[in-house]
Amino acid sequence: MKLFPLNESFTVEIPDSWNGEKDNGVVSLYNQKNGVGALQFSIYQTPNVISVSIVEELQDYLEDKYEEANVELVNNYAYFNVTDEDETYWRYWLFRKSNDVMFVSYNCEASKKGEEDVIVNGIIKSASQLNY
Repeated sequence: MKLFPLNESFTVEIPDSWNGEKDNGVVSLYNQKNGVGALQFSIYQTPNVISVSIVEELQDYLEDKYEEANVELVNNYAYFNVTDEDETYWRYWLFRKSNDVMFVSYNCEASKKGEEDVIVNGIIKSASQLNY
C-alpha cells in the first residue's frame, strides 16, 4: 500500500499496483495493468458545509442522470450505486470535512461489477477516515 495525495490537504491509501492522475481538479485512481474500472475524486469547498446535507447534495447531482436515485447515508457519507442503460456500473459517494466536500465516483463495465470492490472499499475507507 502507498499514500496518494488527492490535493494539498487530503491523502488516501491505494494498493502499490494502482496509479493516479490529476487533471483539472479531478484525481483518477486505477490499476493500469489488471484493473477493470476507475475511481475518481473531486474536492470542492463550500462556505457553510455544516448546513449542506450530503445526502441531498448527492441526490440533487444524481437526479439529472437517473430516474430513481435513492441515496443512503452510510458511515457518515452519502452513497448510491446503479447500472446504467449503457451497461456501466457506477458507485457514488459524498463526504465532508470542515469546509471541504469530496465527491467520489467509480465505474466499470457491468459484467465486471464487484471485481474491484474490496480494493475500492479499502480506498473509500481511507478517504472516509478523513472526515474525523
